Amino acid sequence: MVLRTIHALIFKFAFVIRLVVICQKPYKMKKSLLTLTAFTFLAGQIAQAQSCPDVCPAIGQSSAFEWIQGLQLGPLQNISGDNGGYADFGDSFQVTYTAGTTYSFTGVVGFPQGPFSETWVAWMDFNQDGDFDDAGEELFNIFGQTQVTGSFAIPATAFNGSIKLRVAMGFSVPQLCQNLSEGEIEDYCVTIEGGIPNPNICSSSEPVTGLSSTVNASNVVLSWNPIPNSVGCRVTGGLSGNFNATRNVIGDEASSVSIPLSSLSAGTYNWQVVCGCSLNPPYDLTPASEVDTFVIPSGMMSFGSQSLSQNLSLSPNPTNSALNVSVTAERNANEQIRVTDLTGRTVMQENVNLVEGLNNILLDVNGLSAGTYILILRNETDQITSTRFIKE
Repeated sequence: MVLRTIHALIFKFAFVIRLVVICQKPYKMKKSLLTLTAFTFLAGQIAQAQSCPDVCPAIGQSSAFEWIQGLQLGPLQNISGDNGGYADFGDSFQVTYTAGTTYSFTGVVGFPQGPFSETWVAWMDFNQDGDFDDAGEELFNIFGQTQVTGSFAIPATAFNGSIKLRVAMGFSVPQLCQNLSEGEIEDYCVTIEGGIPNPNICSSSEPVTGLSSTVNASNVVLSWNPIPNSVGCRVTGGLSGNFNATRNVIGDEASSVSIPLSSLSAGTYNWQVVCGCSLNPPYDLTPASEVDTFVIPSGMMSFGSQSLSQNLSLSPNPTNSALNVSVTAERNANEQIRVTDLTGRTVMQENVNLVEGLNNILLDVNGLSAGTYILILRNETDQITSTRFIKE
C-alpha cells in the first residue's frame, strides 16, 4: 500500500493535467459520454438474466485504486465506470461475433490516483462447457498503463450460440477463476455465429431437414433428421393444401411417426415438422420445415392384413434404368404391378405370375422421367402392398 501511495504522488500532477485536457473537450462530447455511461450502467444493473452457461465465479475485491472505465471489444462497447470490483452485464448489449474473424480491442483504466501499471486478461468459453480452461479460450493477456489496445480472434471451431465473455483488469496479473485483490472483472453474455453447432445442446435455430415418407401396407411412416437433444416434435399436415391435422411425438431426438392407413383416405397429402427443445413453455421450437408430400392411391384402402405378397423391396433405389422388385408370396398367384406418380396417376402397369416363396422381377423404368414414384403390388382380391422409389 505504501508503494501505491508513492505511485499516486508521483503521477498526481500528470493525472491533474489529463483531467484538464478532458474538461477542455467540447461540451457536446462530454454530454454524450455521460449519457452513454448512465445508460450502460443501468442496463448492466437490470439485465442479470443469463442465457450463457455459468462459469467459475471471480470478482475484484477492491476497486479503490483502479477499475475498468471502458471497453471496446470489436462490436462490444461499454463505458461502465467503477462497479465496485465486479459487474455482470448479461446479454444486455446483444453483441454478436463471427467465428473465424479477428477483432480489435481497447481497454481504458479508471483511477482516482494514478495511473498504475495494470494487466488485462480476457477469456471466452468457446465450447460452452462452463469454464475458460480449454486451449485458445484466453483472448489476450496484455500489460500497460491507462489504455491498452490489440486484437483477438474468434476461432472457426467456436460453437454457435450464447457464450460467456470475461474481462479482468488488475494491479496484479489476473488468474483464471481467481479473485483480484485490486482491480475489476466484467462478465458478458455474447453470441457466436458462423461457427459449428454445439452437439451437447438443443438448438432451435434451424428447421428440421431430411423429410421422407413411406406408404406401407398398413401405415404411413413419416421420418426426418433428428434435432440433437430435442425432446419432441409436432407433425402437421392434411390433404393437399391443408394442415388441419396434428400429431405430437414426445421423446428424445424424435425422428419419425407412424400413421395408420385406416385413419386416412385416398389422395395427396402434404406435411411438415417442427421440433422443440423444451416440454414446458416457452417450447423453443425450430422454424417449420419444408413441406413434403405422400400419396394414398385410390383403391389402396381396401387391403386387409392377409395380403398374399409380403416383404416387398426395391433395388437399386434410386435407379436410372432397371428396378429389381423382390417380393415373397405365400402361394402361387397372379398379381399386378402398378407404378404411379405422386399425384396418383398410373405411369406403368404389368401383370406378373408369382410362385410361393421369393420372387425377383426386373422392371424396366428407363422410360420414366426423373422423380419419385410409388410401386403398388395388387393381388386378385385387391390386397395391396406398396413402397416408394426414385428414378434418376
